[in-house]
Amino acid sequence: MTARPPYDRTAVRPAWEELPTAVRHRLAQLAGAEVIGAEVAGGGFTRGFAGVLRLAGGGSVFVKAASPDLPVAPSSYRAEASVLANLPSGVPAPRLRFTDEVEGWVLLGIEAVDGGRMPGLSWTDGDVASAVRACEEAADALTPAPTGL
Repeated sequence: MTARPPYDRTAVRPAWEELPTAVRHRLAQLAGAEVIGAEVAGGGFTRGFAGVLRLAGGGSVFVKAASPDLPVAPSSYRAEASVLANLPSGVPAPRLRFTDEVEGWVLLGIEAVDGGRMPGLSWTDGDVASAVRACEEAADALTPAPTGL
């Protein structure tokens, strides 16, 4: 059996502190609280910022921020925001909390969810059952396809 791919180390992303001041300030405004910590996501497909912001008062939000200098990321984040905004409530997916643009950066705020763990190789019966259940719920909620998707 081959080793598990490093899903948690597929992207090189900027740290929270490396984002422009105006971007950090706007994200805190949109999140509704001071940012007291950030856990950057190591997985993904762009070099944009992606991570969970811990907020004063105990809340959190998963945030994406793409520089206008990055190829593909700004348009990908805009498309993701459009899809999330049009998902029906029955789809088992985190909800879009906000989207905005500042100084050319595309910003998204998405519900932070605890993903638990990545399935191992090979998947357990429970892993397969969870994946099938989520696919069936999504198929039911997306049939027929909602307007806007």
